[in-house]
Amino acid sequence: DFSFAYDILHSTCEGGLSWPLEFNLVKDHIGAAYFKDFKWEGRKLVTCPLGEGKVDPAYGQMLMKTGYSGPISLHLEYLEGNPKDAALLKEFREAHVRDMKTLSGWLGWV
Repeated sequence: DFSFAYDILHSTCEGGLSWPLEFNLVKDHIGAAYFKDFKWEGRKLVTCPLGEGKVDPAYGQMLMKTGYSGPISLHLEYLEGNPKDAALLKEFREAHVRDMKTLSGWLGWV
């Protein structure tokens, strides 16, 4: 079997508004679904909290409508600093909880 790790950030930043076309081409072969978000700062891609950038929340519903039941990976690449730093640990946890809540809404889990 062959499958894709479908990354909605890359599909959106590289395909723009045509990401649904790409999704429809590969939807039956998605082996892992990656969720992360981004903004443009000039011509530079900058990651951000899920739901605050360019990634369309409709992706979550589209994915679930396919009957997808594989792994879902939530990426928080916008977090900076050392997670071993006690001062940042609380901030990192809050970011994970916030983004998971957003993701749950996108997937219809709430």
